Amino acid sequence: MSTYEMILEEGRKKEREVSHFMLEKALQREQLERQRAEVEHQRAEEERQRLNNVILYLFETAQLPVEEIAIVTNREVDYVEALIAQKDLEE
Repeated sequence: MSTYEMILEEGRKKEREVSHFMLEKALQREQLERQRAEVEHQRAEEERQRLNNVILYLFETAQLPVEEIAIVTNREVDYVEALIAQKDLEE
């Protein structure tokens, strides 16, 4: 193997190493982004469930009108009515 071919082969080897390293880093970033998105989705779901519990509490225990619950919780009347109807069907 000539010196020129050895230099080319060494360059190709370094290029493969760099490409492999960059691919690993890209995969790690993608995995972190997926984990962050999953955590964010889970937090949003927990917050939605807490709000739904508040809505049901205001309706069942405090006995507020649906329209007032919608105003207090910053939700549409249809959303509050659907949640209450769903709860009634489950019982």
